[in-house]
Amino acid sequence: MDNLMITTGSILYLPIFVRGALFGLDDLHAAMGDGEIGVSGVEVAGSVKLRSKVVKNLKISDPILSNDNHFTTIASGKTVDDAIVKATENMAFILRDRIPLSLHEIAMIMSATGQAQICQVVNPLKTARFVMPSWVLDAYNFQL
Repeated sequence: MDNLMITTGSILYLPIFVRGALFGLDDLHAAMGDGEIGVSGVEVAGSVKLRSKVVKNLKISDPILSNDNHFTTIASGKTVDDAIVKATENMAFILRDRIPLSLHEIAMIMSATGQAQICQVVNPLKTARFVMPSWVLDAYNFQL
């Protein structure tokens, strides 16, 4: 799930589908372009400090990323198009359930201020994200 936005201070929410599921952490990149087209970024040795906890009653089907500036849905699919559609739909449905706007109004705000972005295309499943700026969601008192 290579994603430039996963960095210091980010909060990554991962869906858990199986009781007793394990957590794994992969390689670290000193640099990597969006799209990661050539199998690797600039991979480096390093250490990671993280804290994990279970958030009860948060039902998600794909990862969500939050930081001080953005709220992001992440999804993978067989094609980039599939991944972008899934990430975009996930964002729309999360917002629909948490802010007092119609789905049509949410789509307009997403179209005006959001960004559909490609995370990686090197793996068999392609990964994309839909990014909303926090200042937009803060105007509606959005909380996950």
